[in-house]
Amino acid sequence: MDPKDFHIVCKKCGSTNVRVDVIYRAASTTVGLECRDCKHEETEDGR
Repeated sequence: MDPKDFHIVCKKCGSTNVRVDVIYRAASTTVGLECRDCKHEETEDGR
């Protein structure tokens, strides 16, 4: 399966600029897809 075949949208900001590594991670953990900016922001704040 090629991630490029799907229309990936960030569940948080609605951006379509979602990185492939985030797509794979979200798919494997069944967590909502988030773009790298949202993830980075959350991680920085959460830790």
